[in-house]
Amino acid sequence: VLADASEDIDDVGKTIELVSLEGKLVVAGLHTILATRRGRVPIIGFGGQLFQSMTIRNRIKREAHGTKVYGISAKRISTVPITIPPTTEEQQKIADCLGSLDDTIEATNHKLEALRQHKQGLIQQLFPQPGENFPRLRFPEFSSSKEWKTTNLGEIANFLKGKFLPKSVLSVDGSYPCIHYGELFTIYSEVITSIISRTDQKENVLLSNENDILMPTSDVTPNGLAKACCIKLDNVILGGDILVIRTDKQEICGEFLSRYIRHMEQKVLQYVTGTTVYHLYASSLKMLPLHLPCLEEQKKIANCLGSLDDRIATERLKLETLQKHKQGLIQQLFPCSDD
Repeated sequence: VLADASEDIDDVGKTIELVSLEGKLVVAGLHTILATRRGRVPIIGFGGQLFQSMTIRNRIKREAHGTKVYGISAKRISTVPITIPPTTEEQQKIADCLGSLDDTIEATNHKLEALRQHKQGLIQQLFPQPGENFPRLRFPEFSSSKEWKTTNLGEIANFLKGKFLPKSVLSVDGSYPCIHYGELFTIYSEVITSIISRTDQKENVLLSNENDILMPTSDVTPNGLAKACCIKLDNVILGGDILVIRTDKQEICGEFLSRYIRHMEQKVLQYVTGTTVYHLYASSLKMLPLHLPCLEEQKKIANCLGSLDDRIATERLKLETLQKHKQGLIQQLFPCSDD
């Protein structure tokens, strides 16, 4: 089954092969082309792998047409030349090799998704639910501790704002590490331990303190404005449109607080204002209600979720490595356009 249209030229003609339907009836839906073998060539399992090779993909893209939306017809795709090994044994060997990698990739992907769901489930249990003053799950050493302290963000934090950094001063060769507010959406998650960008600007800047919470203050959509990140580094230059929430690290674990704020996304979004461009102001966010345990319990929760993040990162890297390995094998096992 081949995709006959896409807004992205790289997706035109993307293919899946139905190897086993286990007696089920399956419909090839809108904007697909159904291709059925004539006879027994190629063997089942080989064609789907062949159509992932760069040579075939490039040949299909050359047959596609369009401007905003690219498309390809069954007639045009039927003219794409393909190369098939002469024996079923070699076809089967290639199909088995790449198929076993697919199984490993799928298993790794399932494990990664299970870890993500496990983390989300833990977050729901380790932080108070709306209308509740303490979580439903506590670590044994804190089970007999008193209820979490009721407060609001303005009572435990000071608020600062980063200074504007024009793109002209951003450079990979810069002398000073910096964070541009857009990176809070695209690069960084709950915890920042290393910096991607650099700058040579050192005048009129705001520097981070370890344990600061960083949040974007404006965006064209509201949902991203609840993305709180705890920075674990001192003296990082913070760009404009970054709200800096600075607490006393002898009382507040920044990593705990950043995860807590993200958990309260729907509440945070109630403080967002705007129509075409949305804003989050410190004057509103100060009212965010919180329930806080002692510092030791904050750190325990942060470390628990941080260890899960490490496992998720390991599985994500493993998945990316397997996918790259498969793509490399495909390029080696199938002919290049000149071969």
